[in-house]
Formats: sequence, C-alpha cells, structure tokens
Amino acid sequence: WVKVELPKVFTDIQRLLLLFLRERFEKLKKWGILRRSDLKYVSKTDLLQLQAELRGRIAQGEKDFVVWNAISLLAEAMKIYHALELLETQGISALHKYFEKLVSESRTLKTKAIKSIMSDSNFKSAMIKANILYEENVEHPKLIELQNIVENEIKANSNIKIIVFNQYRDNALDIIEKLNKIQNAKAKIFVGQQKKGGTGLSQKGQKQMIDDFRNGLFNVLVATSIGEEGLDIPRVD
Repeated sequence: WVKVELPKVFTDIQRLLLLFLRERFEKLKKWGILRRSDLKYVSKTDLLQLQAELRGRIAQGEKDFVVWNAISLLAEAMKIYHALELLETQGISALHKYFEKLVSESRTLKTKAIKSIMSDSNFKSAMIKANILYEENVEHPKLIELQNIVENEIKANSNIKIIVFNQYRDNALDIIEKLNKIQNAKAKIFVGQQKKGGTGLSQKGQKQMIDDFRNGLFNVLVATSIGEEGLDIPRVD
C-alpha cells in the first residue's frame, strides 16, 4: 500500500459536496425517512435501500407527497455521492467530466432533482472550484504516485510488464495519456466490448491486444474491471 494525502484544494471541494449531502440527509431525517442517528455514517448502500423501499411504497399505491419528495432528494444525493467518489478516488479530470454531464442533463432533462442540484449554492461553488483546478491541470496524488512508480520500475527493468487496474473508463484514458509521457513506457487501454466515450474492444480486438502485450509490443496495460474477467492475461511483473 502507498498512502497519499488528499490535497487541500481537493478537500475544499469535498467539504462543499458533504454540506450538500448533509442538508438533504437532515430533511430526510426530519421527514422520518432516514433513520440513522449519526448522519456522518450514511452510506451509498443506505441510500439505495431507501430508494428501493420508497419505490415499493409507491408501487403499492401510496400517494404521500413526502415519499415523492424523498425519492427526488435521494436521486440528488446519489448523484452527489458519485461526484464525491470521483473527487476522492479518481481526480479532477473525471470529476470535471461528470459535472459537465450533469450540466448537459440539466438542459435536456427537466427533473426536479437535477434542477435542485444546479440551483444549490454549495454545488455551484464546488463546480467553480473543480473547473479552476481542471484548467490548472491539477492531478490526483494517486496519479502522480503511479507515474513515479511506473517510471522507476521501467528504469530498473526494460523488459517489464505492468498492469494498472482502474475503476472508470474515462479515467483510464487520462492515465494512458500521462503514462505515455514517461520514457520507454508504452501504455494501452484494455476495456470491455461496450462502446463508451469512443472506447470499446471487440473480442477479437481484446485477444489481439493481449497477444501484443504478451509479445512485448507495449509494456503497460491499463485495464478496467474487464481485466479480471477470466481472460488469459500473461504473467506480469
């Protein structure tokens, strides 16, 4: 394990997103929907369970406006939870892309949840801060650490083979770009078949890429979860 600290510029945005969530949680608690005594420990799983529970109540014909409002608040919270996860684990580039997606949704979808997110002052401040950091190319400390590790490993062994696992496809593209700037590093993205954001590999393409990796045509394979799915990945360092 290599531990990295989240820089202050990140924790400033984190604080704003947590304030957004806290306001929603307090409302849900006041309405008797959220039953956790300490709001600090509300997890994504709690929210998913609540969503399912409330949808079940509506499916059974319940017409309570509090339930409808709570579903809308939960939809807001889920979107902000995702933003928080991107900020903490992936970095500014991924967060900026997600914020852009929310802005474009707000233009096309007229749902109450998205309108409420866009008009929230904490969210607006978080978006402005994220935008500034994106313009300044501020990187997540994990990405900086990864570049250092890869660079040192390649220097020490020119025939090395490396796999980097990454949760989100958008971010994998960012990782590839950064790693390919390292001397003697040649990185490629390894993803599933589904076309997303201009990436997607057919089964034949996947097999070809693994063969190229095995034969040393490139030395860093950046994989989303597809890399764990029983494909015959060659031994790596």
